[in-house]
Amino acid sequence: MKSSNLLSSWSSFISALKDHLYPQGYKQKALMDWQYLRKVKGHNVQIFKEEFWKQALNLGISLDAPKIVNKYIGVLHSYIRHSLLLFNPTSTDIVGVKAIHLEI
Repeated sequence: MKSSNLLSSWSSFISALKDHLYPQGYKQKALMDWQYLRKVKGHNVQIFKEEFWKQALNLGISLDAPKIVNKYIGVLHSYIRHSLLLFNPTSTDIVGVKAIHLEI
């Protein structure tokens, strides 16, 4: 069996398991939480990064899709956001590392 088939099968299994175990409406609530996810005032970038990645992975969202990278940058404090845009980052990994350094 090819690894891509195994991964696909594993993803299908996890999806079916979530559909079976989570209450109805769970995914809709998780998507709404994701849509309105913002950095909470007083929380540092590291805390936000962990929550952002946790929610994205839970929903099966690719962390390196351009619109996800833009979403991540867009909710950070304006001085961090403007500084990050100078680097033209292409992944949430790069954004996360640079944002943490900029916050210090």
